Amino acid sequence: QCDITKSADLQALVSRAISEFGVLDIMVNNAGIGGTLPWSEENDANLSKTIDINFKAPIEGTRLAVRHFIERGRPGCVVNMSSILAFFPTEFSPVYGAAKSGIANFTACCATLAQRNPPIHVNAVAPSFADTVMVRKLASKTKNNIFDKAGMLTVDEVVLQMIRCIEDESLAGDTIRLMPRRPPLVHKGRKAMACNILANSKL
Repeated sequence: QCDITKSADLQALVSRAISEFGVLDIMVNNAGIGGTLPWSEENDANLSKTIDINFKAPIEGTRLAVRHFIERGRPGCVVNMSSILAFFPTEFSPVYGAAKSGIANFTACCATLAQRNPPIHVNAVAPSFADTVMVRKLASKTKNNIFDKAGMLTVDEVVLQMIRCIEDESLAGDTIRLMPRRPPLVHKGRKAMACNILANSKL
């Protein structure tokens, strides 16, 4: 068991992986929770938990993995789990969406790690609703039919893009947006950073 909201638990997880396999090559920050509806009536503890698990924990997991890659002088890869709600805000889950938007932004900020020698690639997948227990539970509590309208991804479709994040070395700081019945769309992190630098240089 690992409480990903605790840095010590995450460090123990990384240490165990290194102990069992000799080295850490890939870190996947996949754990997450959905918000409880209605969000405006949620208590502080549950709101904090949503942010801690969906936003803070992946950042800490990335930090620990990147530190290991640098210390060992090895290439490495991190895959973060964002959400389509990072790009399409919805009224029913704003805190969750904000946390996942933060992960997409954080991942983009890690784009320059791919320029290291050896390179470190940090990317993310932002799926729409996938056929998981968490999504099914959320759908049962939602009065509108947004889940029926949007459709469901299979878990295999999401995993395929996670593998792409690991194998495709052209991806760096990128987030792959994934929706049912549509081709995956890569949101380029390096392009966003370049635009920001250019804009700031004109101030």
